[in-house]
Amino acid sequence: MTKQRLESEIDELSDELLGELDPTDRVGLMLRAEAGGREAWIDRLRRTCP
Repeated sequence: MTKQRLESEIDELSDELLGELDPTDRVGLMLRAEAGGREAWIDRLRRTCP
């Protein structure tokens, strides 16, 4: 899954799939979420972090 697709579909992804993100992708998404004020993304990424 490409990063662009991941970003556009994060709201639709399962918690299981989000739990399989590698650390680099997870940090990148967290930074984008913080910059964009997307609290829902931040909450899901934190909740699904192994």
